[in-house]
Amino acid sequence: MFEIQGELFVVSRNLLYVIDTAGTVTELGDVGGSTARVYMAANGADDNQILVISEGEGYIYDPSLGTPFQQVIDADFSAGIGVASLNQIFWVPRPDSNTLQGSGTADGLSWDALRRVSAEQDPDLLVQPIRLTSALWLMGKKTCEYWQVDQSDTTNPIRPVAGATIMRGVGANESIATYQNNAFWLADDFTV
Repeated sequence: MFEIQGELFVVSRNLLYVIDTAGTVTELGDVGGSTARVYMAANGADDNQILVISEGEGYIYDPSLGTPFQQVIDADFSAGIGVASLNQIFWVPRPDSNTLQGSGTADGLSWDALRRVSAEQDPDLLVQPIRLTSALWLMGKKTCEYWQVDQSDTTNPIRPVAGATIMRGVGANESIATYQNNAFWLADDFTV
């Protein structure tokens, strides 16, 4: 489930639904699969786009488009686990890598092969990105890196903060949770 602007987006089995403030349920489309966990984030000038990641595929819901629900078919798109949004760009990890790729600005249907960054302060496989306030944490198997906005780079407008790496990784991919701009997870040494 994912809540944005008073609407609740829910994936049940393979279908995406939205529940409005009146409690009306509307089916939006099929996101494939039926048992895998899905990941969602909002984007766009008014958080009008929702990107759903399901079993390595991406789906965009944007009511401002002529076709409001579409699968991401851009050849440069390849999603691992998770999605985060920062400054109107969706960021998803590439499968089995230390690389994060970004969408077009306010456009989750467009992906550029050059909009990629790598967690390299102490490289390991990315588990998933999370957004806390105005920064991204690149959560890895052995380390977690802190990245912030860099407006001087129009291709990849985020950069790592030197020395802001936590030398503790994620021990269970699905354990990552956020609450009031804090992150919690089961670490690779089985502490929380």
